[in-house]
Amino acid sequence: MKIRVVVLQSFLFASFLVGGMLPSLHAQITGDIEADVPFAFVVADTTLGPGSYTIHPLGGEDPAMEICPADGRASAVVLITRSVGGSAAPRTELLFHRYGDQEFLSKILVERNEEKAEIERSRSESARRREGQKAQLHSLPARYRPAPNPS
Repeated sequence: MKIRVVVLQSFLFASFLVGGMLPSLHAQITGDIEADVPFAFVVADTTLGPGSYTIHPLGGEDPAMEICPADGRASAVVLITRSVGGSAAPRTELLFHRYGDQEFLSKILVERNEEKAEIERSRSESARRREGQKAQLHSLPARYRPAPNPS
């Protein structure tokens, strides 16, 4: 009888640990990211000019995000790969690859979130990589507005 109690307590404790970790393992970027980008950049084979942008996911499990300029110019939709691992990002930021004088949006990090949204490489960035060009990685600060809770 005593062994049964110990096994049951161990099972309950393990369930509690796993249940407590699930939200962080499956955390998703659900709100909008806002950033002021002072240079032109390429995303999804589209060059976007300098300006203020809002980036938001296109639905729960949809692996895409829309990048909308504040001035109403045409937006770009980009495919992403979600990766979860390592520690949570300390701040919200956009990561760029720079090849010469051309910038490519590479990744989106959101503070206190372990998920990273990796942007699918454009054809022109892939070509530069195939040519052996090395990218310089740099970042810009951004702001995260979490989606409101549906309650």
